[in-house]
Amino acid sequence: MKELMKRLLEVNKSLNESELDALFPDLAKFLMGNYCIESRGNKYFINEIEFYYYGDNYDDLRTNGKSTVTYARNSKAGCWYIHDYGVDLTFESNENTKYGGGILIRTVEDKDNNVFDGPVKCVNEMWEEAVNAFIATAPNPVIVLEKREIELGEPTLRIAVGKDDSHKKLWRFAVKGKKVSK
Repeated sequence: MKELMKRLLEVNKSLNESELDALFPDLAKFLMGNYCIESRGNKYFINEIEFYYYGDNYDDLRTNGKSTVTYARNSKAGCWYIHDYGVDLTFESNENTKYGGGILIRTVEDKDNNVFDGPVKCVNEMWEEAVNAFIATAPNPVIVLEKREIELGEPTLRIAVGKDDSHKKLWRFAVKGKKVSK
């Protein structure tokens, strides 16, 4: 877990666009090849993700006419951030000093090869809908070490942003040969 946290913390407000372009493919392969998400006794392999980031040297914190491209947030690296379009594994983020973002989980697959494609389907599958209102913490999913051999396909444009993404960033990554969202 320390290595994943170290890599999440490498994404910081001083990075520029070309540094992010170099960092994200390696982080994608490392995350999807070494970790899965455990929830309620089930393990889910991550088969598709998208990166979202804003900071001093890269502005992705704007609206595209329909929705916000990257949600401003306050979080430490390695937190779950649930929003209208799914869930992110966060980078260090600070709304006041305008930097942060995360990795949108787009598709997961369980050990029985059931695929949950689409960010909202991932949240619906892995997060408990009804939790005890008298216990301080909900039973949230956790990242666990689970190595697997993977090959990533070519990076593509982020789906949620699509043609409204003025940056046209190839920040969507998927495991080659696995079913992913459209």
